[in-house]
Parts: sequence; C-alpha cells; structure tokens
Amino acid sequence: MESIYILQKTYENLYALSFPVLDFLERNLPRISSTWMRSCVYDVLDKDFSNDDITKRELKEFDIYYLFKVLLTDTNWNSLKNLNATDDFYTDYHRSLLFDVKKIRNDVAHPRIEKYTEQDFIEWTEKIEAVANLFGKNLGQLVADLHKSEKDRLFNFIAERTFDITMNSPDFKKLPQSKQESVARTKKRLQEQATAAGIMAFV
Repeated sequence: MESIYILQKTYENLYALSFPVLDFLERNLPRISSTWMRSCVYDVLDKDFSNDDITKRELKEFDIYYLFKVLLTDTNWNSLKNLNATDDFYTDYHRSLLFDVKKIRNDVAHPRIEKYTEQDFIEWTEKIEAVANLFGKNLGQLVADLHKSEKDRLFNFIAERTFDITMNSPDFKKLPQSKQESVARTKKRLQEQATAAGIMAFV
C-alpha cells in the first residue's frame, strides 16, 4: 500500500468525520454560553490564527484539527461534561481517543519522510471509526455520503455550465446552424468526459 494512498484515504476519512463533529459542536456549545462563538471558539483558537481575523469565520470553516481543539480544551470539555453529567461520552478514555485522532490529523497534514505502512493505515482507520461511533455515525456511510454529495455537486456544475453556454450565451445563437451543431457536439463530448472523470475521482 503506497504512502500517498494511505495519506489521501486517511484525510478523506478525517474530512468525512468532521461533519458529525461540527454538528455536535453547533448543537452543544450554545448550551455553555450565549456568546459561545467568542468564548468557546475564537478565544480558544485566537493564538493559532494570530495573523488572521478569525471572527470573520464560521465554525464550519475550521479544519477538524481545530474542531477537536475547541471540543477538547479543558474549559469547553468540563463545561459540557457538567451539563451532561450522566452522559458516558465524557469519559477519560473517550477524550484520549479524540486526542489520538487529532494527532492523526497532524500526522497526515505534516507527513514524515519515512514511508507509511499498511499497519499505520489500519490503526488510524480503527481509531477514526471508533470516534465516528462516538458521534453515532458509521465511518463507511459518512464517506459514502461525502462521495455522493461531491458527485451531485459535479453533475450540477456541469449542467449549469452546459446550460449557460448553449442556451444563454447571446453569441451562440448568432453562429451559423452548422457551427451551433458542431459546438453542441463538442460540449456534449466534453461533458461526458468530465462526468466520467469526476465519477472516477470519487469511486
């Protein structure tokens, strides 16, 4: 198993995992404070973005590393734990597992020179799957949903571009009929090629 595949697939898994983590934070952080974006997010991440005005960002714009940092900082974690005293989500074991996956994200974002092994991939995937389960999700389904949304986005993009050029362009209808037909055939061929390439990229 090539290192590049291991890194790409692991990052894909982490990206898919970011959606339930984001949803969890958006549902629970407002219970801590009415100014939760400031106190629970911006204040926690301010030093990480010293040259950037992070107050212009929404929570969904942050990478999973920063979502985990927001969740795992002592103040937020303990506040949520106190609000959910009977919830077994907030155990030391689960928190340690979340830290492990946060570290995996760093390993992927800053890869080492040495090759990664299949065992690295297996261990990483098992931990990411375990965290997905903590949030009540199946990792395989999260990735499948991600692929479907990206394919749908690709199809919509192609449809919009094709409609724009063949139907809305004022210059198109000024062309001779033979030229219009030639352009239409070329567009159709390019559309089919782009669609096939897009599908293959997410299979």
